[in-house]
Amino acid sequence: MFCFLWIWIAFVSSFDVYLTIRLEDVIKESEQNPIARAIMEYDDWNVSKFIGIKMFCTIFVLGILTATYFFSKKHAYSIILSIALFQTILIWYLTF
Repeated sequence: MFCFLWIWIAFVSSFDVYLTIRLEDVIKESEQNPIARAIMEYDDWNVSKFIGIKMFCTIFVLGILTATYFFSKKHAYSIILSIALFQTILIWYLTF
């Protein structure tokens, strides 16, 4: 179950990056995340810096989740279930 949720988080994050690249032409009008907007606005709406930061953070979180799993499965499951739920809500929001 942990591996499935870990992969789900990675998939949703990757899909979000795909949408960012695919919709780059309209990202200025459509992006609703204030942190993402600030990063892209800082770089004159170039999405590359935002994508780099997003992927670094995703990989970092997945690494921390993996390390947590080896030290405390109970805590790791609590954390990963919360993140996976958020990612599920995010993918629903992005696709509907």
